[in-house]
Amino acid sequence: VEAELRTEVLQGRSCGSAIRWHLSFAKPVLSVQVGAWLPGAMVEGTVDGSPVTARRRPSESILSQHARVTASSSLEGRAPERMLDDDVETEWFAAKGAEQAWVLIDLGSERLITTVRWKWWAKSMADTWRLDSRAGEQGSEWQHQHSSQTATGPQVSFNADVELRGWAAPCRQVRLTMSKGHLDPWGFGVFFGIRSFDVLGRDDASTAGTGELWGASQ
Repeated sequence: VEAELRTEVLQGRSCGSAIRWHLSFAKPVLSVQVGAWLPGAMVEGTVDGSPVTARRRPSESILSQHARVTASSSLEGRAPERMLDDDVETEWFAAKGAEQAWVLIDLGSERLITTVRWKWWAKSMADTWRLDSRAGEQGSEWQHQHSSQTATGPQVSFNADVELRGWAAPCRQVRLTMSKGHLDPWGFGVFFGIRSFDVLGRDDASTAGTGELWGASQ
């Protein structure tokens, strides 16, 4: 059925501007479905095919910024908290000579993870690693998410970056397990080092709620 589409931009009360669609059909129709993608909002509710409220899309934030972090071992002066201090010039080292290591990020509560990323220190990266998550603390089972066997390998061998997509199930803890590391060339005697480690996720609290797009008189 042929139709004529006309749009109208309306100034919203609390959520910015909105678009109203006007459709005129050459013949009677039983139903009309209109879909739209808006970068900053999700549309909810319709009146004659027009949205009446909008909910802001959940934003993404660095959940690990104030998280608790532990490690299997650390070289003196290179504690795991240095991975989360937003400074790539500081780093965590595993203990001297340690041939296996792990770091654990505790977010404090269950969150939806969108991205996990980290930067290795110099050449001290793991050829074999595994990323797991679990919903609670002690007692809950670890769930495998990514590994060096399934992820795309780094394109460089010095200060390499790893970035991985998140997963559907919420979790509280994220653990990176490492083996087959590379001895640093500066005499620290360490096989594993990480400059920064970020866990990103949805920040529902700061984007909750709905607002009117336009008044009833419009």
